[in-house]
Amino acid sequence: MEVTGRIKLGESQYCQPAYYRRLIGWRSNGLVIWLVWMAAMALILSGVIARAGTALWTSLLVAVTIMMLVWIAFQKDVLVRAWRRRGALDDLVVRYAVEVEGLRISSNVVDSLLLWEGITDISPGQKRWLFMVHEGVYFLMINLFANESDEKAFLTACLDRVTPEAKSRSVEAVAYAGKAST
Repeated sequence: MEVTGRIKLGESQYCQPAYYRRLIGWRSNGLVIWLVWMAAMALILSGVIARAGTALWTSLLVAVTIMMLVWIAFQKDVLVRAWRRRGALDDLVVRYAVEVEGLRISSNVVDSLLLWEGITDISPGQKRWLFMVHEGVYFLMINLFANESDEKAFLTACLDRVTPEAKSRSVEAVAYAGKAST
């Protein structure tokens, strides 16, 4: 069983939020926690600098918020441009094939075999499925499938081959594919 399609440069960075959430849970919200902490500190300091007026406090809060939003948007473009400078292609035709030994991911520049024993879980991400392997993550874009039944069949084929431990961690994939997690 296999699926083939185009993947654009930079798609992998959209895996990070789901990957971090899956791996470290609530701690993946570090930026939000940091911003809340900074806002709390600013509120405390605003009491100290209240004599300077609320205009200073409001201006500071607005400036920090705008800077964070610009940084988040800018960061994604920076990574794509950095990969382009290193000769990465803007898009690749990638093939995902369920083989006896593992899941093969191949293109004209990559040929990786994710051994079934090495896949620690299969989990949903934003418009993609994440295959967690050792200390990394590989992704499969959902839009590469012709329809939902092809997607479910592919997931089922993968889930039938991973270890029982990996399958038990792949709760969402098992539920989506319509299989019992045993």
